[in-house]
Amino acid sequence: MTDNRKTQQQASRNNQVMWTEEEDALLRSEYLKTTITSLAEKMGRSRYAVFERVRALGLPGKQKNVVLPWTEEEIEYLKANYRTTQKRELAQRLNKGMNNLYCKATELELIRKSSTRYQGKVVRCGITLDVESREFAKKLGKGNISDGIRIALKRTAEREKR
Repeated sequence: MTDNRKTQQQASRNNQVMWTEEEDALLRSEYLKTTITSLAEKMGRSRYAVFERVRALGLPGKQKNVVLPWTEEEIEYLKANYRTTQKRELAQRLNKGMNNLYCKATELELIRKSSTRYQGKVVRCGITLDVESREFAKKLGKGNISDGIRIALKRTAEREKR
């Protein structure tokens, strides 16, 4: 009996579905580009089954801190939705990590809503300041840069109301 035949008999005894060449090809092409969860959903298999098949195929492990390049479509989507969509949701839709998303947004100089209060909730804004502005914010906030930024934003909002 051939090895392939033995594997098929073992799979049928264990009530398992054999892997097809098409599924293996999909794993080889998509594994490093997407998550195990999304592959499992796409293939109609459990995360564990996909993980085990990846190991059986000897595919290289995903390394942490490896950043896949951004496509033009991803950059355009980020630009169009950064101001109005939650960062976590953007990261999921783009299949990127939160840090990767934040770094790209900073690189593109994308800005979220400037208000520190939005619909009654405190919103944290990633603001990059040059050295001079940082020193000014520190003086304004009596040593606390974040407080200085809040004070400056509040004063600006008050001036705009007048």
